[in-house]
Amino acid sequence: MFAPEGTEWNDTRYSVVLPTSDPRHALVIDLGAVVTVCGGGGPSSCSNKPTIQADNNDKYQLDYSSDGTNWTTFGQFPTSSSSDLRTRTLAGKDFTARYVRVWAASGDGKYGVSELKLWNTTGQPVSLG
Repeated sequence: MFAPEGTEWNDTRYSVVLPTSDPRHALVIDLGAVVTVCGGGGPSSCSNKPTIQADNNDKYQLDYSSDGTNWTTFGQFPTSSSSDLRTRTLAGKDFTARYVRVWAASGDGKYGVSELKLWNTTGQPVSLG
């Protein structure tokens, strides 16, 4: 579940604190099998965009992989003008993956991710964590 908007970025009840802005310190999620994830921008008719709740003033990058070794960039969630944990979405093309990772691509050195939500192209959640 998402934290209440504005919860402190490093509140360990809700957040995973990332130590640096380096993909080697990413939050990696195993989806359990290779699935097609809805990007919210095509080519399927699904509209569920990847959604993140994370510290407001940092850009978080979403990458995906089928093997956990070779990564492709989906895009970067934008910053938010409000403070602490904020929810935002990112649209792009549908993609196929077994693993996804989120990492701080830039920001102020204080990185916290609360939740990442992804859906398949039929609207079923594939990642709620």
